[in-house]
Amino acid sequence: MQPGLSQTLVQWLPSAVTSFLVGALILLLIDHYKNNYLFWKRHNIKGDQPLVPIVWDLWNYFAKDQMQLCLDRTKKYGKIYGSSFMGRKRLFINDPEVVKQIAVKDFDLITDHTVNEWSNRYLRQSLVWIKGDHWRRVRAMMSPSFTSGKIKRMFKLMQGCADDLVDSFREQYITARRDRKQFAEIDLTETFGLYTMDGITTCCYGIKLKRQQMLGQPLGRASESLDASSRDSLVKDLNKMVRITPLRILALVLVPKFILRRLKFTLVSEAAVKPVVDRVQKMIDQRRNTERKYDDLLQLLVDAKLDDKVELNEMDQAENHHAGLTREELEEDQNKLQQSLKDNLRAKADLSDFEILSQAMLLLGAGLETTRSSLTSAAYFLAHNQRVQDRLYEELKSIAIYQPTETGKQLVFDYDSLTSCQYLDAVVSESLRLFPPAFGTDRYASQEYKIEKYNVTVPADVQIIFAIYSIHMDPDYWEEPTKFDPDRFMPGRKEKIVPGSYLPFSMGPRHCIGMRFSLTESKLALAKVLMHFKLEPAPGTIYPPKSVRSPGLTTIKDARVRIRLRDD
Repeated sequence: MQPGLSQTLVQWLPSAVTSFLVGALILLLIDHYKNNYLFWKRHNIKGDQPLVPIVWDLWNYFAKDQMQLCLDRTKKYGKIYGSSFMGRKRLFINDPEVVKQIAVKDFDLITDHTVNEWSNRYLRQSLVWIKGDHWRRVRAMMSPSFTSGKIKRMFKLMQGCADDLVDSFREQYITARRDRKQFAEIDLTETFGLYTMDGITTCCYGIKLKRQQMLGQPLGRASESLDASSRDSLVKDLNKMVRITPLRILALVLVPKFILRRLKFTLVSEAAVKPVVDRVQKMIDQRRNTERKYDDLLQLLVDAKLDDKVELNEMDQAENHHAGLTREELEEDQNKLQQSLKDNLRAKADLSDFEILSQAMLLLGAGLETTRSSLTSAAYFLAHNQRVQDRLYEELKSIAIYQPTETGKQLVFDYDSLTSCQYLDAVVSESLRLFPPAFGTDRYASQEYKIEKYNVTVPADVQIIFAIYSIHMDPDYWEEPTKFDPDRFMPGRKEKIVPGSYLPFSMGPRHCIGMRFSLTESKLALAKVLMHFKLEPAPGTIYPPKSVRSPGLTTIKDARVRIRLRDD
């Protein structure tokens, strides 16, 4: 090659590469403009139209308050609007009538959630993300385990966990007084987090997390306390299992999907889940190889059969409003599930070990953070609304029971009385309305779907999101929506609530299966704490509360209260 030609090529090559890259970028922007910027406009739907999608998505995900973002978008675009996240088309629904249409009336057309392909294999096979007949089969077998009758069997276990919670409050109070502090402050998020973890491990797996050291106890024995080192080990394993690091989120956003699939990438690694999986597998083996029966959810899952009936009673009816359902609708849903599977000869009559493991991972992941969030919110609102707290305290005094023991009297609550306490349910309901644990839930449109009310056809492969928080805060359905007013949920006003405007546990056949467990755990904790302590605002905290910036669950920022002993 002649020196002159070589020199020309060297000079020309960087320019050609630059031109190629610029051209490729222009083509990508044009493609994005057609498929994203104009997508919702083509379907006659208002919504976000970012020119730089990845930067826009990252900004919204990490820098924005997701609850406020939902409110802002609803105010700007209306009851339904389109958006996208990392290429996934999302249609947000802020209309209760449309929510109920999709979640209940047209459930057979839009049944499933959008699968998170970056979950580990256990969560991918959990009740949240399995589809079609597989979901129907597992749901039909799990539903009988979450009725009031079954949860009542675990109530004694919950009482012990709630007593430990009260002891934790008392110890923090005594420590503050010993240190000559003016008052005791409680970090609600941290303290309730320990309680919900204790409740899940105790009631789901029969593992009691004792706060005091218990030496000589064998590791992993159901219904026995773990020694201190084993307890700390389990807590550490559970925290690893539910923690998603920012680095993995960035990898999901920035690394091409084909590379992530090749690397078998997951948001929570298999290695982080394995210690808990190993523990639960040992317990499943134990349950299958012994005649002893335990009063926990793991035993119920091991014993679950396809033809088990859902036995609903008045206690179930008292809490059905949290999912916008009647007793008749719940029974009809279960009958439909069983009928759809009756003629399926391939439908196994019980749950496999892997299915039980998958549901166990779901219960741990979903139960820990959601109940902690709802408990934290309720206690924080009570601290800042003394009139409501005083009224609730008087109601609880009327149903409290003091049983004689060797060391004095022990406070207990009867399950039926606690569940049917209307004002307690109203307080929990109102805190769930103002601060729902999840600001939204979804359905996956596997086919075109027509929303008649808005004359809109939703294309296939779109994620439909019920915007729970913005519906809960909509003045069209709630008078003074930012006000903490439990009387909204008392007889006389409760009946006037617009169907579909209150859905902290979603609604329809795919509502949160752990709803009653979470409600019972929350109500018992609040009742026992309030009978011993008066909650007051901690200095420096704000009201109304602000949420922590979070892409998923909603949590109150700086959730501190100060406490006083009731008998001081």
